Amino acid sequence: MAETQTFLHASFLIRDADRARAFYGGILGWPEDARPDLGFPGVWYRVGDAQLHLIVPADASFLPDPARAPMGRDSHIAVRVFRFDAILKEIESRGGAIRRSEMLGKRRAFIRDPDGNMVELWEP
Repeated sequence: MAETQTFLHASFLIRDADRARAFYGGILGWPEDARPDLGFPGVWYRVGDAQLHLIVPADASFLPDPARAPMGRDSHIAVRVFRFDAILKEIESRGGAIRRSEMLGKRRAFIRDPDGNMVELWEP
């Protein structure tokens, strides 16, 4: 059996690239990953061995309202973050909603980015 390489690429739709950069690069501290122009505006992040592509669509009118978005188990990304407590404190200081839980002996938190996309954070 041939050895295979795995690669994860996830995409979220966003309204504003600067606001997304403040959340993903500023609060979460993820490094931005330079990517070639693929024909649509967006921002790329390197998350471990994976990529997160934040896409700015031509018509963002269909994106969810973050203030009305439920905190349920909808589509999301889940990542382990090493500044877990500091990140949650920063989100709370900005008035962000956090749903906390525990699984497999690890704390986790569900938060929304500025455009309503769900991000699940796990403590290391």
